[in-house]
This record gives sequence, C-alpha cells and structure tokens, in this order.
Amino acid sequence: MDDRRGSLDLSEEIELCGKLRNDIGKALKADAHNAAKAQSESEENRTLETLIEKEVLHLKGSVAAAETSFLRATGSIEKIEVATAHLHETNYALSQQLDTSLQLIDKSTEASFISLPCRTSVEALLRTIIGGEDQTRSLKTELQTLRSALEVLDRTREELTPVLRSCQEDFGRGDSRSECGGSRSKRRPATTGKRSLPIFGALMLLFYRAFNNNKQREMEEKQMKSSTLSDDKKRAREDQQRKSDLLTEEMRKATEEMYSTMERMKELRKQDTELAQNKLKATAMLKHEGEVFLELKNRGKCTVEFRAAQQKAASVTETLLTEEKQLNGLCGMLEVARMEQTEMDALCEREKTVLSSSLEVLQTAEKEADEATEVADIADVRLHDIRHAQGALTKQVEERVSNMEKDEALLEQLYAKTSQQNLEAGTLEQEHAAIHRVESSSTEHHSKIFRPYCILVEQNIEELQAKLAESHKDENT
Repeated sequence: MDDRRGSLDLSEEIELCGKLRNDIGKALKADAHNAAKAQSESEENRTLETLIEKEVLHLKGSVAAAETSFLRATGSIEKIEVATAHLHETNYALSQQLDTSLQLIDKSTEASFISLPCRTSVEALLRTIIGGEDQTRSLKTELQTLRSALEVLDRTREELTPVLRSCQEDFGRGDSRSECGGSRSKRRPATTGKRSLPIFGALMLLFYRAFNNNKQREMEEKQMKSSTLSDDKKRAREDQQRKSDLLTEEMRKATEEMYSTMERMKELRKQDTELAQNKLKATAMLKHEGEVFLELKNRGKCTVEFRAAQQKAASVTETLLTEEKQLNGLCGMLEVARMEQTEMDALCEREKTVLSSSLEVLQTAEKEADEATEVADIADVRLHDIRHAQGALTKQVEERVSNMEKDEALLEQLYAKTSQQNLEAGTLEQEHAAIHRVESSSTEHHSKIFRPYCILVEQNIEELQAKLAESHKDENT
C-alpha cells in the first residue's frame, strides 16, 4: 500500500511537473512573441516618428520662411502704399501746376503750339500712376491670398500636432510593454526553476517521449499563432501605411502650397522692383517736364525762344514732332472759333439792342395802357356822374311834365269855363295860341338842358374808343 501510494504521489507529481513545464513553455513563447512584436512595432513607430519629426521640421522651416517672406511682403506693400500716397500728392501738385500752366498757355496765343504735347505727356504719366495703383491693389489681393494660405498651414500644423503626440504616446507604450515583457521573461523561469529543479533531475528520462510529443503539438500551435500574428502584423502595417500615405499626401499638399506661396512672393518682389523702376522713371519724367515748363514760362513771349524750346522738347520727347501738325490744325480751329465767337458777340450785341428797344416799346405800351386804364376809370366815373345827372334831369323833366299836364288840365277846365262864357271866335284863337306857346317853350327848355350832357358823353366815348384801339395796336406789335 505504501508503495502504491508512493507511486501515485510520484505520478501525480510528474503530471503536475509536466503541466507546469507546458505552462511555463507557453508563457515563455508568448512573452517572446509579444516582445518581438513589441520590438518590431517600436522600431516601426520610431521610424515613423523620425520621418514625422523630419517633416515637421521641414514644415516649421517652410512656415518660418513663409512668415519672413510675408513680413517682407507686408513691408514692401507698406512702402508701396507710402509711395502711392506720395504719388497722389505729387499728382495733385502737378495737376494744380498743370492747370495754372495751361491757363497761362491759353492766355498767350504763341504758347498754343506746345500746350497739347505737354498735356499728352502728363496724361501718359497719370496713366502710369493709375497703373501703379492697380498693381498695388493686385498686390493687396495676393497678400490676402497669402494670409489665407498661412492660415491653412497653421490649421494643418494644429491638426498634425495631436497626431504626433498620439504617435509618441504609442511609442512610449510599446517601449514600456517591451521592457515589461523582457522583465517577465527573465523573472518567470527563475521562479519556476526553483520549484521544479529537484523533481526535474530525477524524472527527465521517463518523460522524454511525452516531452517530444508535447513539443510537436506546441510547434504546431506556434505555427498557427505565428500565421495569425503575421496576418495581424500585415493588417497593422497596412493601417500604418495608410496613415503614412495620408500624412504624406497632406505634407505634399502643404509643401506644394508653400512652394506656390514662395513663387507668388517672388512674383510680388519682381512686381515691387518693377513698380520702383516705374516710379523712378515717372519722377524723372515729371522733373524733366517741370524743367521744360519752367523754361517755357520764362521764354513764353518770343516766338524764336518758343521754337528753340520746341526743338529741345523734340530732342527729349519724340512725340512732339508727330503732333505739331495736329497743333497747327488746332490753332486754325482756334482762330475759326475766335472769329465765330466775335460774330456771335456781334449778334449778341445786336440782339441786346433789339431787346432793349423792344423793352422800351413795351414799357411805353405799358405806360399807355396804364394811362388808358386810368382814362377808362375816369370815363367810368364820368359816365356814372352823367347817368346820375341824367336820372336827376329825367326826374325834373317828369316833374315839369306832370306840372305841364296839371297846367293843361287847368287850362282845359278854364277853356271849358271860358268856352261856355265866351263863345266868340277871337277869344278861342287866343287861347289856342297860348297853349301852343306853352308847349314850344317846354320843348325848347328840355332841349337846352340835355344837349350839352349828350355832347360830352359822346366825346368821352369816342376818346376812350381811340385809346383802346391804340393800346391794342401796341400790344400786337
């Protein structure tokens, strides 16, 4: 029984040792595999980190160069703005000087041969100045585009910084895992060895075959695990390759934008140099033309000096020779215009005289019309008085007629009485004669009263009609 118990204890211990050995081998293999995987991942991450750091440094250098170029561009644009302000001031002063000089040239008839080419040259200068202003505006627009590109670069940099941080964290984690895996692989065999060394030495020969079988199985499992791990590595590498491709594309786009900004800045510098050259040329031309104008002002009285000035201006500006014919034609046109202006002045004077005479006639007609209206008012007043007097006379005549009728009635009564008393013919004839006398005396008295008033009324009416006819004639004329 004791032997059986000892054999059972030994077999159980042997089985336990085999299990422990298998577990230790599996753990060691897993730790080694994980350590190799962690090392490969750490190496890949380090390579990616070095590449990303190089690209970040390149981006930082390009951003710094872009910032310096941007600062230079802003400085050049400020200089251009100052130059444009000076050009505006000089343009304003030159325009005032040109206006005064043109007024003086127009006043002097002999200076008309030189005014037009000077104007054309000044207009050309003004056009060049306007072109410079347009170029400054285009430069400002390009600066705005550059600022937007710099903002895009800043955004990409801000987007890349968290990616770099995450990569660095992943690298740190991989390093820590590799260190932890190495430490575990070193520690575990020591602990297990301490427990299994006394049992292992006695039973190594008995379990050699079982160990070989287990070893074959473990190799098969390792191959399966290695295939799965290789697939995982391939997938991880593909993911990392995709990420690296995306990063390379973003970096390529950023580099292309930076190169385009550098080319634009070079173009802006070229345009700045061209603007400076044009500015110098414009200032030189303005100085030269100012000198020519001063000479022309000093020598604006003599035709000989004007011809000499024309020759000097022809040596300076080639356009004067081609425009002399046009100036001569303009002079002829000016003379014709002056003749027409004199004729127009004469016509205006004639019209003024005619208008003054017509105004005088109208004033006289208005005065006569006012007089006629006053006379008409007076005539109306007189007619009113005459009518009032006529009404009074008619009343008096009616009263007298009524008195005469009363007298006739009395006479008839007397006649009836006397006819009855006196039947003689002599008395009757005397009475008829008396009646006829009374009637004739009444008619004569009536005519004496009304005739002068009627004559006055007719005269006033004729005068008024004549004055009204004259006023109508004056108004028609």
